[in-house]
Amino acid sequence: MEERRPAAPDDDGGPLSRAQIVTAVLSVLLFELWFQGPVLGGHVPRRWAWLPLLALVALAVPSLIHVVRRVRALRPLVLGVAGVLTLATLARLPALSAPAGLISSDSAVAGIIAQELSAGRPAPIYAPGFPYEGTLKPHLTVALAPLVPGGLVRAYAVASLVLYMLWILAVMLLAWRVSGTGAAVAAGAFMAVCPRFLMAFSLNNVGQYPDVNALGALGLALLALGGSLFAPAFVIGLAVWASQLIWNRPASAVSAVMLSALVSLPSQ
Repeated sequence: MEERRPAAPDDDGGPLSRAQIVTAVLSVLLFELWFQGPVLGGHVPRRWAWLPLLALVALAVPSLIHVVRRVRALRPLVLGVAGVLTLATLARLPALSAPAGLISSDSAVAGIIAQELSAGRPAPIYAPGFPYEGTLKPHLTVALAPLVPGGLVRAYAVASLVLYMLWILAVMLLAWRVSGTGAAVAAGAFMAVCPRFLMAFSLNNVGQYPDVNALGALGLALLALGGSLFAPAFVIGLAVWASQLIWNRPASAVSAVMLSALVSLPSQ
């Protein structure tokens, strides 16, 4: 039976819904409290950032339930994604067994920030001395540390792996949108067992390559799948925070958005 991929939803990306507006407000409040911004910083303790965070989680539950219901109808794609991500993890296990060898002088910057965060020190928005490099990965590292045996060093490598697997997922979604499950699995398998340079950059945390590629590709995938522009815009915003050097490649960014817009056209 021929696989039928759903056409992009008939959504013109018009006015924001009430849930999207609340999500945007809560996100701004979360960042303002956590980073002690100019409005609430010094007046409201950082620990109160948990309130907007919990509200965002509660707000996301209905959307997650909706996604799960849709995913259940895409069993071949789900199995393909699960298999590819498992393969990607297994291919990197030897390196993860000795995570200290993955850290260089360049990648140590975000690792030091993760150590500072884990010690309870204030969270910087950007890496000191690197005003173009956001601290998304150090925050992710600290969040993963309680779940990863081996301490903060291994959690740092796993954070890079998580972002790389998110990149694989986004590429698979784009390939599936164009040519179906077979194309998605082929694209994902290439990224799972990839050339040496890409294998290294999926773990070594040099620069913000896994961060920007993962979030940028996910934003493009969401754009290609159709619907409101809120979700892809939010994800792309996180990518810009992760590394403002993304603006050094405007032609590539414009080309990617145009390609995703073409991909998102309804199937004939």
